[in-house]
Amino acid sequence: MPRPKFKKRPVPTIPTTRISVIVVTEDARILLVKHRKGSRQYWVLPGGRLEYGETFEECAVRELKEETGLDVAVKEIVFLSEAIAPDRSRHIVNVYMTADVVGGVLKVGDEPVLAAVDYIPLAELDKLTLSRLWAKLLLILCLKWARVVSSFWAICGFKFTQRDSNSFSC
Repeated sequence: MPRPKFKKRPVPTIPTTRISVIVVTEDARILLVKHRKGSRQYWVLPGGRLEYGETFEECAVRELKEETGLDVAVKEIVFLSEAIAPDRSRHIVNVYMTADVVGGVLKVGDEPVLAAVDYIPLAELDKLTLSRLWAKLLLILCLKWARVVSSFWAICGFKFTQRDSNSFSC
């Protein structure tokens, strides 16, 4: 049986690193940006590609300003993941960080891919079109400290209990 032929692309020598920033307000709303790709539109966490020589924190601050108009103070890394395309054409390392807004004015950035920016109630995440189903679960994992999480997991059929103020188990 002949082997499938893949489109020849230059092989990157290192993975792309993407920084995503989680900003949650005291009234349980999360900052999201809406991307448009062709005829599709979907919500994602604000963020983008790490530039050479840039720290994770510098990237998070820059990307938030570019995409949302907001100034942030980065708090911590909360989650890491990677994605490798089946044909090995793409390898992305995702770094998820939390941040607090410290200034700026909320507005959609100038990038053509950006369609909107808004604070979305956590309780309404399941009603949004996100980039993929796993993105919904990833958002929830990244928001492990939010009290609405247990309700979401219960809807999904998981038993989710809080062990103490900073940790959960399922």
